[in-house]
Amino acid sequence: MVITRKAILWVGLGWPVAVFLLTDFTSKRATVTWTFIGIAFLATIFGSVAVVRSLILPTYKRRIIIVPPLLVGLYWWVSSTSHYYNGFSIHPYMLLWITTFTATGLLIPQHSTVEFYFRRMLHAFKG
Repeated sequence: MVITRKAILWVGLGWPVAVFLLTDFTSKRATVTWTFIGIAFLATIFGSVAVVRSLILPTYKRRIIIVPPLLVGLYWWVSSTSHYYNGFSIHPYMLLWITTFTATGLLIPQHSTVEFYFRRMLHAFKG
């Protein structure tokens, strides 16, 4: 499971950095503006769901199994409300974004790690 988590983190957090570094932001200012609007829109819809769900799920394994299908379902729900919807299809770039938001949720420590940290901290204050 550690290898899977590392792969999701590298792909999910690495591709936006690579695209950012390879993009020429000096060519068209309007393109850059709409790019950041799109990122903010996706982060608002999918990022909040991924982070809240990751806070609820106690382990990385559960987050890896539950969060991506949840985000695909959310994408399907959002895209099915469109006036030109004609069956479920997912754009390949959307799979990268789903990986990114899954990786964001995996950055949050597991509940056992957080619990251990707070127990150790409270024990230090007691004695």
